[in-house]
Amino acid sequence: MKKIVLFLIALNIALCGCTQKIKENDVPTSVVDKFKKDYPDRTDVKWEKKGSNYEALYKNPNEYLEVQYDKDGNVIQSEHQIEIAALPKEVKGYTASNFPGKNISEAYLITDKDGNDTYECIIEEKTYVFDSDGKYKTEKTTKIRK
Repeated sequence: MKKIVLFLIALNIALCGCTQKIKENDVPTSVVDKFKKDYPDRTDVKWEKKGSNYEALYKNPNEYLEVQYDKDGNVIQSEHQIEIAALPKEVKGYTASNFPGKNISEAYLITDKDGNDTYECIIEEKTYVFDSDGKYKTEKTTKIRK
């Protein structure tokens, strides 16, 4: 699992340099159709091309969602903002012990194409990554949410 998390982080860093905003008309129909099937109520979606993949970005005051697809419409990973209370107790315990007096400002659930979950929480401009059991894995620079 640790290798998967590290691979996804490295992949994300590598793809960040290859990101370009695109119009929905430039996204393969299979990708757009899959997003609309899975998230029919999400409108005002922004699209980006990351390497050979496509990413749908949806944000409103109550929700943040990123879903990355390959050219055939297969989900590579999804990232949903979640309530801080929804984090596993192990994550909350770790952050309370290691960052006393500091609060988690945002929390995310990341699910990869194989259904493996990781959690990310942001504390003072740093992102801390935890596995599906809530065990600390790594820290990274906080990505600015679009």
